[in-house]
Amino acid sequence: MVKLTDKKVLIIRFSSLGDIILTTPIIRTLKKQFTNLTLHYLLKDNYNNVLEFNPYIDKIIPFDSTKTISQIRKIIKSEKYDFIIDLHASLRSLLICTALGIKVFRINKPRIKKFFFVKFKLNTLKKYDLIPELYAKALPNFHLDDLGLDLFLSKENNIKLEKIDNYIGICPGAKHLTKSWGEENYFELISFLDKLNYKVALFGGKNDKLLCERLSKASTNVINFSTDDDLIKMGKEMLKCKLILGNDSGLMHAAAGLKLPVIVIFTSTVKQFGFEPYKTKHIIIENNEINCRPCSHVGREKCPKMHFNCGNSISPADVFNKIKRLLKEL
Repeated sequence: MVKLTDKKVLIIRFSSLGDIILTTPIIRTLKKQFTNLTLHYLLKDNYNNVLEFNPYIDKIIPFDSTKTISQIRKIIKSEKYDFIIDLHASLRSLLICTALGIKVFRINKPRIKKFFFVKFKLNTLKKYDLIPELYAKALPNFHLDDLGLDLFLSKENNIKLEKIDNYIGICPGAKHLTKSWGEENYFELISFLDKLNYKVALFGGKNDKLLCERLSKASTNVINFSTDDDLIKMGKEMLKCKLILGNDSGLMHAAAGLKLPVIVIFTSTVKQFGFEPYKTKHIIIENNEINCRPCSHVGREKCPKMHFNCGNSISPADVFNKIKRLLKEL
């Protein structure tokens, strides 16, 4: 293992919400294992709030749309880092790191295995790393602690909110349409919950606001907490929930970062890509009998087969039963 004590290190992960939250175990473990380590983080500026209150990061370097790769490289040079940990491993991060004269540790993404799984349904990911573990492999002989993900909502990190009885959080949206279980399915699930007087809190970013608004009309027991991507505000409301239900999406990982119980529905993607809820109590729902899964490793804007069986074959009644089961286990 490279010695990082008294070193200055830059982590690169530009986006997105879930991917950045999934880097938090490596951030925390590095700071706890190596004394006097200075840790900076480079990410797109619209994701600053994901790490805004993280006490293990000494400085956030925002990559906004006005900055060129050349300008970012100049900033990195001026900081005089000893090492760079590239957890994005994209062409952009490669260009930024080129010719800096700084040792770079980079993750090895299983791109070819994902390609064969999606294109030919050849599953060579039967033994797979969860994403935080894949990140950790960027550093030789480095092992994560056992504390899961982090999402800090304040500088003091002492927010304690009392749970509300029968309060279920739902995150119905996703960046790509086929990663969402579907509006009709969520509408029917809310009807099940409403009949037994469960209260539903809806969460979503600016791209989910219209969906959440429509679903909020399903019952007077539904409260819409969607925002213009105000993660801190949503997180504080999430803490009042008994559990969070959602898709393979960033808000699901946000809930895991708050140490909440999670139910995740995988539709067009599969858990073998490594995006399971990490080290929090959870239930995974997916239909492994759908032979066209996965059709993408990131999701699509519409089902290529036009039937969306990966989502519609999962019944709201079954999801409702999984909610009741998890509640009994809490």
